[in-house]
Amino acid sequence: MVLVGMKADQMTLTAPDSARLEREKDFHNKRFAEEGRQAQEKYYAAIADGALRFTGMVNAAAQGKDIVELGCAVGQTLDDVLDFKTGFGVDISDEAIRQASTRTRAGMSFYCGDAQNLPIPDSSVDLVFGRGILHHLDTELCLAECKRVLRPGGKVLFWEPLGRNPIFNVYRALTPSARTVDEHPLLDVDFEIARRFFPDTTMEPYGLTTLVASFLPYKAQQATRKALRPVDKAIFSIPFGDQLAWYCIMTCTKV
Repeated sequence: MVLVGMKADQMTLTAPDSARLEREKDFHNKRFAEEGRQAQEKYYAAIADGALRFTGMVNAAAQGKDIVELGCAVGQTLDDVLDFKTGFGVDISDEAIRQASTRTRAGMSFYCGDAQNLPIPDSSVDLVFGRGILHHLDTELCLAECKRVLRPGGKVLFWEPLGRNPIFNVYRALTPSARTVDEHPLLDVDFEIARRFFPDTTMEPYGLTTLVASFLPYKAQQATRKALRPVDKAIFSIPFGDQLAWYCIMTCTKV
């Protein structure tokens, strides 16, 4: 993969999204400098099965390929991908990229900039992926850029929160400091946009009753989550049941 254009310190934010991008940059610079959001971490064990499946899907799609991670943070996820030809990580936070750039794995590089405006040629990569990044972006701009840089047959994989469950939305409203003002957990409209660019788009839901385990004594949590995962799958299998999920894997394939 040949990168086009500028070094990290030469990239600039341009209208119409410059104000939004600056807000995201400031928030995540603070996050990576201070290791924030610990209060929410206990809940993520409820969707560990989905996160594990996502990691497996990324590794399967990345083997021997040119890959791009959007929202790469400090580079730990890209570094954990077992096999790729070239790996390019982009993040809006210059603090995150400063930390990521200390990694020395061959074929891996990092840039600070906008995931909606990549310094990558058309049809030059095989996989674009990200964890919890699409809901920080303009869905249409991001997926248009994904389609532009992907080769035919290339894949997009995102691990993202959903915005359909009213209980989860109440929690989000009560904890505004844990996220940016521009975040938007994915809704039906986001999947409609995805299918405009990638007709072959699928969604796998994760996390509903398994969250109950987070409120139990630690020793009971693992067994409770294991017992409740089949309950979640049963709920997600009925019409509109998947709309209650907390997170999902979005998969898009370029034909």
